[in-house]
Order: sequence, then structure tokens, then C-alpha cells
Amino acid sequence: MPIAISPNDLPRILPPRACVYIQAGAAQPTTLLNALQANGACDQNFVTAFFPGINEFALDSLGPQSRSTVFYASRALSKGLASGQIAQLPLHHSQIAAYLNATACPDVLLIQTSAPDEHGECSLGGGADFVPLLAARAGLVIAEVNGQLPKVSDGPTIPWSRLTHVCHTDRAPPYFAESTSDSVSTLVAQRAAELIDDGDCLQAGIGTLPSALLDSLGNRRRLGVHSGIVGEALARLIDTGAATGECKPAHHPKAVTAYLGGGELTYRLAKQGRLAVRTPAFTHAPQVMAEIPCFVSLGAALEVDLLGQINAEHLEGRAISGAGGFVDFVRGSRLSPGGRSIVMLPSTSRGRSRITASLAPGTPVTCARTDVDIVVTEHGVAHLRHLSVAQRARRLIEIADPAFRNALAADWEQLQG
Repeated sequence: MPIAISPNDLPRILPPRACVYIQAGAAQPTTLLNALQANGACDQNFVTAFFPGINEFALDSLGPQSRSTVFYASRALSKGLASGQIAQLPLHHSQIAAYLNATACPDVLLIQTSAPDEHGECSLGGGADFVPLLAARAGLVIAEVNGQLPKVSDGPTIPWSRLTHVCHTDRAPPYFAESTSDSVSTLVAQRAAELIDDGDCLQAGIGTLPSALLDSLGNRRRLGVHSGIVGEALARLIDTGAATGECKPAHHPKAVTAYLGGGELTYRLAKQGRLAVRTPAFTHAPQVMAEIPCFVSLGAALEVDLLGQINAEHLEGRAISGAGGFVDFVRGSRLSPGGRSIVMLPSTSRGRSRITASLAPGTPVTCARTDVDIVVTEHGVAHLRHLSVAQRARRLIEIADPAFRNALAADWEQLQG
């Protein structure tokens, strides 16, 4: 049976210089992390798939001798990334499990669970993350057992007997505020919504553009959901009956996600079993999406160049995210019969065109031109699949802000020599 501890006991329990994996997403063990932060003397190596906008904990605050490995950049991690105390690995989300399998990590697993049920099983709450993969080999499994964490009816659990230490808490699960859509985002979303048909299966992240698009699909029917994360906008489509999953393959008709990123409705659907939580090995696998007819990935970009290359990670030279599941879902949609990927972005930002002749030096290419399918701005839709290099450039210039089109055309001619 696990040993009951207080949060203040945690620093002395962690072995020196151990590799510690921290559960990411809405199930972040905040109470345990706050105890380590208050101690400020960690020398362990931490690994986590923390998400920007979801996990806003500064890992460098765990102590100057600590080191962390992450897969996404964020504002909370910027100081540690700049100093080298935090290292970011550029991996697709589907590749993180292989990385974890290839290393000796973890010695310790820090997680958040619900209280055990009558069978002695603890729900992993806001997201399975990589806990099922890592629990079998971690020497210590230390859980914050939250009395208010909703039990996911259809999702992975961990046996109470597998926990080595538990810290009991009673705090409300995190609710994530939805972004407010402006007039430009609304217009982009309306144009993208015209590309969604009844019976399509949707993947979408959280944020202004995906939420605005999803909220405009209330009149669609028989939609499916297979996503890396589900927020309130996707949850509303499920709750209102627009997303029934009846066109998905018979062996997984439910709405499926790896992480919860919403509020009260999202948690309620998960508790009721209307939303199934699965590991990223399932949700982010292109071969799984290939079995789903008309799978549509909905992504938001920061920049697109005239070759069709996507930057979804760097803003004005700063890393603000990671490759994540962007390419996993784009490639899955291309494998799906009738599938397609839709990349959305406003045409300008702070007086600059977000469609550029070429990405600036040092800017990572999140998604290669060979994978990009459809790009949408408030000025139109560019279908790029099966177009030549020159045709792609012309289509992208046509959906740029009119004030920048002549300059983009001139830059393109110069690039082509």
C-alpha cells in the first residue's frame, strides 16, 4: 500500500539526481510541484510534455541545480530555455513515447489521480499523458490524490497498489478560459467552416481560431471527434448532438482525446463516458487516423511562406510552442479517405503580413510544404494539394492582405531568380 505523505515531505523522498517525469496537461500535480518550488533545492532531472497555455509552471524555479527536458516552449519556460537550464527537444507528439522508451527515464513519476474506486483503480483525470507507459518501470510513483478530480469513465487508470506515495488534496480541477474571437478571427473561421461537411471527423486544438470555427458548426450533423485535446468548443458539439460519431469506424465511434483542456462541460462529458480518454500512442498515430473516413485536422499557424511551409512555433524570433501534434494530425488527415488538413491564420499581425515570401533565418519549419493541404485567411482559401511550386505561390498571394500582395509577388520573382 502507498505511504501517505505531506507535500513538504516530497523533497527528501526524491533520490538525488534522479530522472523525474511530471504528468502534463490538466492533471499536472500542482500541489507537489509547489512543494518542490518552495524548497528550491532540487538537483533532479525533470522531463515533461507541459503544454503552453495549459501548464504555466516555471520549471527553472525548482532549483538552480535542477535540469529539465521539455517538448514545447512557453512563456513560463522562457527564462530557463534562455539560460540552458531547460532543454527543448523538437519532436512530434507521436515521437515522445519512443524518446521516453529509449532513455532510462523515469526513476520517479509525479502524477495526479482521483481517489480509488471500489476496484482500487485511480482515474488519471485530465489526461492519460504518458503515465500508462511509464508507470510500469518507475521506481517511485508519487501521486497527488485529488478528492475533487472527476473520474474519467472511459480512460486509463492506475492501480492504487502501484502508487508508492500519496499526498491527499481537495482542490477544484483546472478550468481553462476560452479565448475571445475578434472580427478577423471570426471571418477566418467562417471561411474554414465552409470546408466542413456533415459526417466529417474533426481534430482541433484550443485557442481563438479553432474555438471560433467549432462554434460555427452547430448546424452540422453526424460529426466525429478524434483529437489530441478537447476544450469547451468541441465539447459543445458533442453535447448538442452535432458530433455523434456515427460515421466513425464501429470499433471507436466515441469522441476521443488524449487530454482535457476545457471547463465544466468537458469534465462532465468525460465523467459520463461520452468522451473517451486514450494515450497519445492512439490519439496521435497517423495509422489510426487513416482508418477514419473524412478525418479533418484543424490547425492554427503563425506564418506561411510562399512555398507552403508552416511556422507554428516561433513568434518574432521567440519560441512559444513546439512541433507538437501538428504534423501528426496533418499526415493522418492525408492518409484518411476523404480527409484533409486545414491551416488557419489571420493575414496580418502588428502591421506585418503573416504570409511571407520566405521564413526568416532561424525560424523552424513546423510543417513541410509536402504535407500542407489547405490554408485559410480572412481573404480566402488556398487549396495547395497537387499544385506546382509556382501555383502554390500564386494561390497564397491571393489570400494575403491586399496591401502586401504586390510586394510578395515581387519578392517571389526575386527568389526565383
